[in-house]
Amino acid sequence: MSTDIDYWSDSYRSAIDDADRLVTSLGECEPDERLSIIEAAEQKLKRAGGIKKSYKLELRLLRDRELKRSYEESLRELDDRRDELKRRVEEHRERTERSTLLENTPMAFGEHKGNDYYLDKASSLQDKTENTLERTTQMIEASKEVGASTLSELERQQDQIKDVSADIMLIEDNLSRADRLIRNFTKRMMTDKLIMGFAFLNMCALTGIIIYCVVTGKVLGDDKKKKDESGPDESERRLFLRGAYGYG
Repeated sequence: MSTDIDYWSDSYRSAIDDADRLVTSLGECEPDERLSIIEAAEQKLKRAGGIKKSYKLELRLLRDRELKRSYEESLRELDDRRDELKRRVEEHRERTERSTLLENTPMAFGEHKGNDYYLDKASSLQDKTENTLERTTQMIEASKEVGASTLSELERQQDQIKDVSADIMLIEDNLSRADRLIRNFTKRMMTDKLIMGFAFLNMCALTGIIIYCVVTGKVLGDDKKKKDESGPDESERRLFLRGAYGYG
């Protein structure tokens, strides 16, 4: 983080230093070079303004308060220098435009070129100003078109988001229904398994009875039937005879 903010701080300072050197050179340059130097200085200051935004963004992310305070003081110092340079560039531009308007103006005792000459110069400067305004108007119109297209794209994306949201809600509803169906199916499976379990136990019991009958050779109910058919056993007969002959 500190490395990033150092980079933007150095870039901001470097851009201001470059603009300062250009503004300082205006006092020693030729008159025909003055306007190009002013434009170059303005470009440097404009670039410095863009760097400042990145610098401030990195500054917001800085956690160390002491370090952040130090960078903020450095930023204020650079801002003051940038504002001063902008003021000097504007003064040089006004002075250059004024001298361009009054170019070749005679001195106090020189030759007077007449009003037509100065009117032509003023008209020429006015044409340049109108051309600049026209270009500015075109840029504004282009910006409006870009803004309109951007707004249209945002509306389209908003509609897509709404459609996606509706699809998501539909999917969630289908998932809820599927979950309920799975739960009901699970309950039914559990019930079926209990029924199958009881049926299996019954089958096992029946199979056990059949195997028992096969192994022992008996049939269910045979013992009772044989007992009924055989009559009284030996002990019962003896008791009967004793009673018959009077033996107590």
